Amino acid sequence: PRGDRDDIELAVAAARRAFDGPWSRYKPYERQVLLLRIADLFEKHWEEISRSDTTDMGMPIVRTLANRNRVIGMLRYYAGMATSLHGETIENSL
Repeated sequence: PRGDRDDIELAVAAARRAFDGPWSRYKPYERQVLLLRIADLFEKHWEEISRSDTTDMGMPIVRTLANRNRVIGMLRYYAGMATSLHGETIENSL
């Protein structure tokens, strides 16, 4: 399916709301703490999350259960990136 002008406007409005929301004002270490907390909660409730994912998507429960290390590992990886990435602005001719 292809999006139309209304779809684009909805996507831009959602991006603007997200940017103007609290996340863009969090300091990197605050983002890191939050993502690590989410990873801890996922780890604690993984069986429940797996059952929900299986019900929602129809994926076999053994597969959703097996995704645990990958999902939690990615959350922890990106939590670490929150305090280690540094941006660089590159000039352009426009």
